[in-house]
Amino acid sequence: MELSKKNKWNYLKRINAVTILPPYADYEFFKANFPNLFKDEAGSSISNWYGKYSLTLNENSEDWRNIHEIKLSISENSIIYSAEGFQLYEFYKLSSKENNNNLQLDFSEALDNTENEIHLKKTKDFGVIFFDGKKYKWLCPYIDENFSEGKEKTYILKKEK
Repeated sequence: MELSKKNKWNYLKRINAVTILPPYADYEFFKANFPNLFKDEAGSSISNWYGKYSLTLNENSEDWRNIHEIKLSISENSIIYSAEGFQLYEFYKLSSKENNNNLQLDFSEALDNTENEIHLKKTKDFGVIFFDGKKYKWLCPYIDENFSEGKEKTYILKKEK
């Protein structure tokens, strides 16, 4: 009679495995070794992008009114974009899609009644973030169109540790 019909298990003295699992449920271990299991609402794995990023536009301007602080906060639950400066406050939720180790960002909704219809009418494309091995870089049509006179630029992001 088969063991399965007797409701018994065979004891295996040794199991050959490439990766040794931790002796307890360790979220970080599984997130690091099986990132495809951790997906956002759109179905893409963005856990390696989690963190807070920032950049300052016109940082060296002699006129303080031209300086703008841009921040991105990427977490398990959301991607938040904020921009602050002289007569400027934008607070948006973005959607994402990971594509070839790049993170594609698009406008999703305005938060705190901060929808800037003039800026969003031009474009809702928040571009692509990528890591070149040394720096996080952002190609962002939204910023180009609204803060750089339409000139296409690559923005260097500072990531908090």
